[in-house]
Amino acid sequence: MLQDKNRLNNFTSQIKEEIKQLKNDTISEFLRELTSDSITEYSLWKTTKNVKRPIMEIPPIKNMDGSSARINEQKPLRFAEHLENIFQPNTTETTEVLPDVI
Repeated sequence: MLQDKNRLNNFTSQIKEEIKQLKNDTISEFLRELTSDSITEYSLWKTTKNVKRPIMEIPPIKNMDGSSARINEQKPLRFAEHLENIFQPNTTETTEVLPDVI
């Protein structure tokens, strides 16, 4: 049993290293092919622009008690409650009569 666990851990580590190496090789090949001329549609500049763009993180949907809505059935209900609270009809306290425009 212990030998099986050790073999599993070794294979897992080996696969993780191979995936890491494959990602590095893929990125290196992509970067080598970048150029700044019109033949490749200025791929170097487009990639630079994408890398410099700030990453926008979407915050999690929260329940009324402050916990995160994790179940997919909760998310649309919570979003509907949020919209219901945000979009309330305007209340007016004036009783001023507007003139009729004819």
